[in-house]
Amino acid sequence: GSDWETTKLNWAIRMASAGYYNSFDCPSDDLSITARTTQLNNLLNNAFPSYEGGIFQFRQGTYAYMCTRNNNFSNRDQKGVLRVTSSAAPTTP
Repeated sequence: GSDWETTKLNWAIRMASAGYYNSFDCPSDDLSITARTTQLNNLLNNAFPSYEGGIFQFRQGTYAYMCTRNNNFSNRDQKGVLRVTSSAAPTTP
């Protein structure tokens, strides 16, 4: 449904902006794209220095990822591949 689509969009925005934005246009969110008065710098210079991110469960497959912040510097580029081969049933403590 649309709630799940909004959730996915908001997480994509959070991850792409290193937490500078939390959502696109949530009315109660001061960190939404539409509410912030200062835009995110294209080199992420005004983004937070660290970002906690989130916990995600991936389907089986191969996923490539990269850090766009250090992508302009060949000696510091950060790229990788995540391979998910099987899923285990969640355990409860």
